[in-house]
Amino acid sequence: MDFRTSCSVGWRFACACGAIRCAADPGTPFGAKRLGNILVRVFADRSTIDDSARTMPDIQLVLDGPKKAALTIALAPGSGQSQQVEMLDFLAKALGQIGLRVARFDFPYMSERSSGGRRRSADPEPVMLDTWRQVVRQLGSPDKLFIGGRSHGGRLAGLVADECQVKGLVCFGFPFHATGKSDQYELAPLDNIRTPTLLLQGEWDTFGDKPEVTSYALSDKVEVKWIREGDHSLQPPKESKRTREENWLACAKLKKAFRYDDSLDVFGVHGVGGFIGTMLVAVFASPSLGGLG
Repeated sequence: MDFRTSCSVGWRFACACGAIRCAADPGTPFGAKRLGNILVRVFADRSTIDDSARTMPDIQLVLDGPKKAALTIALAPGSGQSQQVEMLDFLAKALGQIGLRVARFDFPYMSERSSGGRRRSADPEPVMLDTWRQVVRQLGSPDKLFIGGRSHGGRLAGLVADECQVKGLVCFGFPFHATGKSDQYELAPLDNIRTPTLLLQGEWDTFGDKPEVTSYALSDKVEVKWIREGDHSLQPPKESKRTREENWLACAKLKKAFRYDDSLDVFGVHGVGGFIGTMLVAVFASPSLGGLG
């Protein structure tokens, strides 16, 4: 436990003890007593969240593609979205059709919304990271598993990629900063990631466009491929001659370069060069595959 964590734990323990004393002492003024009761509930709720993260149940997965595919890719939705969002649904079905096993899932807060429960705010980041860890455990064989997703879902995948020792990370639109706040950008985890990473970013993404991102000091494990005229959802503007389906399909066809021969682990043998080079050469340099040229 580092110094910061020790201080945090100590502070929380002291506050909890004070709250319990205020709530229990008959001589405590009403206002302080009420505050004590509130603090007791807050700390109890915090403990419940931490415990549920450690004992997280199985996550409901939506699967596409062959059950016995050589490679699996797990995809998470962006913030405030479900795994049924149109872009993710399109990609999952397209990837499944070319032979990849695709697993989609919702984070707990969105799963509750989708099941008809109350609408609540997003889960704390530790809960969402634990959700990703649970998904990796459920799918198994991390050496044959790619993880990623759209926007914030991809960023969260990046935060656990090294720890989970997955084969690779694929992000469809990375949120480097909020719209209009390019001076407040956040590179983590792509600045120090060790997992081979492919970032599919729209040239005109307001969360990080081409001029901005090319100036960032990203890890040498990260390869960025620019989606022509794409925004944060990789969609071109209405006046463009391109369609969103063309951009999405180009991303899906990219995974054709995941060609996997059980007798030769291409990615394991060739490392980052094989992971990135094979995909980029096989798809983006090949118009016959629907590449972007």
